Amino acid sequence: MDPEEINEIKQKATEIEVLENELSSLSENAKVYRQLTNAPVFFLSKKSIIDDKIKNEKELYQDKVKEIKK
Repeated sequence: MDPEEINEIKQKATEIEVLENELSSLSENAKVYRQLTNAPVFFLSKKSIIDDKIKNEKELYQDKVKEIKK
C-alpha cells in the first residue's frame, strides 16, 4: 500500500470512531438521517440500523489498520 492509501484508511477509521461516539450520545428514539453514497439527499433512518452499519464498517477498517501495522 502506498502512504496516501494508508492515510486514507487511518482517517476513515478515525471518522468511524467519532461517528460511533456521537451516535452513542443519542437516545434510542433520536431521529437520525443518513446520506446515500454519491447522493445529495438525506433519508430518515433508525438509529439501530445506523449503529449496525457503523459497527460493520468499524470492524472492516480495524482489520485494515491491523494489516497496515504488520
